[in-house]
Amino acid sequence: MYKIIYLLLIALTCSVAFSQRGKDGDYILTGNVIVNTYTNLTATVSAGSSSIQVANAAMTGANFSGSLQTGDLILIYQVQGGLVDVNTLPYEWGWGTYTFQDSWFSNGNVNQFTEYGDVYNYQNAGVFEYAEVKSVTANTITVICPLKHSFYVVDNSKTQVIRVPRYKNLTVPLNDTIKAKNWDGVSGGVIAIEVEKDLNLAGAISATKSGFRGGNPTGNGNIAGSAGSVTDYGNRGFLGSTDQYEGAEKGESIYGNKADYDIIYSRYCYGSIANGGGGANYHNAGGGGGSNVGIGTFYGYGVPDRGAGNVYDAAWNLEDVNMKTTPSSGGGRGGYAHAEENKNPLTVGPHNSQWGVDFRRITGGVGGHPLTYDVERAFIGGGGGGGHQNNNYGGKGGAGGGAVFLSAYGNILGNGTIVTNGQNGGNSEGPTPGFSSKTGDDGAGGAGGAGAIVINNTKPIPASIKLIAKGGKGGIQNIQFGGSPTVKKQADGPGGGGAGGMISYTMGTPTEDVSGGKSGTTNSPYMNNFPQNGATDGASGLKTLPIQSIDFVVADDTICSGNTTTLVVTLGGNISYNLSNLQWFNSLTDVSPFATGNSYTTPALTVNTTYYIGDCSVLPIRIPVRVVVSPPIVIAGLPPTISNETCAGSDGSITGITVSGGTAPYTYSWNGTTTPGIDLTG
Repeated sequence: MYKIIYLLLIALTCSVAFSQRGKDGDYILTGNVIVNTYTNLTATVSAGSSSIQVANAAMTGANFSGSLQTGDLILIYQVQGGLVDVNTLPYEWGWGTYTFQDSWFSNGNVNQFTEYGDVYNYQNAGVFEYAEVKSVTANTITVICPLKHSFYVVDNSKTQVIRVPRYKNLTVPLNDTIKAKNWDGVSGGVIAIEVEKDLNLAGAISATKSGFRGGNPTGNGNIAGSAGSVTDYGNRGFLGSTDQYEGAEKGESIYGNKADYDIIYSRYCYGSIANGGGGANYHNAGGGGGSNVGIGTFYGYGVPDRGAGNVYDAAWNLEDVNMKTTPSSGGGRGGYAHAEENKNPLTVGPHNSQWGVDFRRITGGVGGHPLTYDVERAFIGGGGGGGHQNNNYGGKGGAGGGAVFLSAYGNILGNGTIVTNGQNGGNSEGPTPGFSSKTGDDGAGGAGGAGAIVINNTKPIPASIKLIAKGGKGGIQNIQFGGSPTVKKQADGPGGGGAGGMISYTMGTPTEDVSGGKSGTTNSPYMNNFPQNGATDGASGLKTLPIQSIDFVVADDTICSGNTTTLVVTLGGNISYNLSNLQWFNSLTDVSPFATGNSYTTPALTVNTTYYIGDCSVLPIRIPVRVVVSPPIVIAGLPPTISNETCAGSDGSITGITVSGGTAPYTYSWNGTTTPGIDLTG
């Protein structure tokens, strides 16, 4: 048998994709990788400006192939700033080394730890903005769209600039992680990624414990610290101080770091500043947990753990009968000060001489204040406060979680995790003690507050993707006693738990968790009935927060030389926008558009041409649209030489045809059957 094959040959072309989005190509992660580079703003920039000054505009490193250039994407993020309720007059007037809240003069000279350190003006702290690079000259970056926000670098304000990889497709395999550079006081604590097509996430994108740093324990050597009153629960010693022996360091916050706290004479002691946890004040108390955004009243005592069957209620009632049923927002509080006598904590409360000369005071660090949610801001998690120490076993505060910014214009697939948890507080512990000694006899550190997750997505996030921003767990006291009967037992303060963070996205049903971290505990035999020993959990953060997203969707096209085509734009995302306002540009860097509207009909084209669409009022980038002009198709060698199939079973062949022009790869149609090759076997 043989076949007569009639040849109908049509050469087809395909369009060639070209875009600034996706310019970094497909990326398959291997290992634990930092994909961003960072620099810091060196001069304040006002809204409406189109250029910024930075410390290092090259921004090389990570997996970038070279220096920052036209068409790259950056994220400008003001990490710190704002004004807080701290009155510095006591120090300035020579009253002492301490500070208090502004209302002290009008409220009868009473310290109010719920007011102290609260943010009363955020200024531009937490504000962020994407920008597409137009040009780079020395350390000046010029951007395509004028900035919508001002960014500051004066006083306690700090702004960083993050270079954002622009992946076409991104794959994060199981057990591999995209991670953040840790915040170092100038930059870090942020992951920012753009994905044009598919994000396949089986592993993790993690900014856990990359945020604001925790406070150190007190300077060792002072057994007491700022004591406060035995009888007045509200007088717990200094809220802020310049003296490292009066209390432990506070955790860093959106207000600033240690140097900024020094300027307001408030680096140490139990009052919290912004979302950073307070340091422990008196003998071996625990540090407070950091925080992030939250709602509800801030009472400063965290979320008491009532235990199984509310077994710990009796202990909390001895401090305040309302606290167990009226939890506070913000970070968890550090545990009580030193107890040297063995009493039942369910029947003997704090500030009681039955515990010994230190009375087991309520002098743990106050948890970080809850920050106010704002759709145009995202905050790094506050650091935990340090524990009080006098034996060099005190725990350091945990770092907060960082911020994850993701722009996803395609599908988000897989069952992986995007996470930015706070770090656990440092434990008070040491080596195995000798026969006549003990270790771990100091206060533990507060945990870091969780960070923020901000996802601009144009397709829904599935439930298989997990978004997690949990507070860290407070540090534990792991006290060990030597075998001698003369070694005195004791109990001290665990660290407070960190508060949960913020999760916002455009659309979808991801699995979310913004729970607060648990408090630390002590293993002291004195506290078997109440291992929290006054330390509390952090409050929950905020999740399922809405964020608007927009995309201009248009396909590249291929035409024959001398033809025209009509390019049509549709709207993606969830923002209402009139496409008649869309602007068309001849180049990425043009100032003025040549046309407006949702479509554009090209003139007759003879060369490949790229247009750019955008509107700076809603999207800070321009999207390229490429029209590929295909050369004429030339088919030579007709008619072909046809060898028929033989009865012996040999395939026939078609030879002699050559094709040129057009745009490869070619597709051939043989009597309605398409093949990628020039031959059709039977």
